[in-house]
Amino acid sequence: MRGVSTLIGVVLLLLVVIAATSVLAVVLRGMTIWPRTVPRAYLCLMDFYAEEDQTKLMVWHQGGEILRSSEVLVILEGILKEGGEKRVENVFSTWCPSEVLGVGKFILSVPYVFETIERLMIVHKPSGATILYFSSPVSIRQ
Repeated sequence: MRGVSTLIGVVLLLLVVIAATSVLAVVLRGMTIWPRTVPRAYLCLMDFYAEEDQTKLMVWHQGGEILRSSEVLVILEGILKEGGEKRVENVFSTWCPSEVLGVGKFILSVPYVFETIERLMIVHKPSGATILYFSSPVSIRQ
């Protein structure tokens, strides 16, 4: 029986290794490094008010892409009614009952009573893009 030359075996093994490395690089690049597309969603703040022991923010999704609530990070900074500044991040897991932000009005409930909201930011986590930014101090009606 004649076998394959050692040189041909080495070349074939190198081709398999190069192909496997290329596939792995493409998969990893797609998962981690590849730039994510920024969603086009048109959000508008409609109202701020305090109710019981919560501050409620009404957000209106006027159009554009549908967002998953798990892909959205909400950052809120302001002055509490009892004094002191507070920064709240991503405590809004139940702000959208359907887990999908389509066109319509949504209420963000914050478990603190704010007197003044100084900054509100809504960020698309996969792309890191800011979807809504509001930084003008607003007094909350009690």
